[in-house]
Amino acid sequence: MGCEKIVARGTNGDALYTNSTLALDPDTGRITWYYQHIPGETHDMDEVFESVLVDAGGRQSLFKMGKIGVLWELDRKTGKFLNAFDSGTRR
Repeated sequence: MGCEKIVARGTNGDALYTNSTLALDPDTGRITWYYQHIPGETHDMDEVFESVLVDAGGRQSLFKMGKIGVLWELDRKTGKFLNAFDSGTRR
């Protein structure tokens, strides 16, 4: 057997605000809410793509997708998790 080495970013715990969507108050710059998609994620699989704002069915949502191919739906006013859709792109 050869030597096996696990490479990780070196974060401990949830690594607060990494792999997160944040809503900021434009007047104060303070965080209004945040949603951490995958707490403690260490493989650089961030939710890095654009946020899409959708008003439908009386709901104001924020949709976000990342490198793992999951489309997240968050309540745009509160950051509450609403749903997630796996695009099936992973093998």
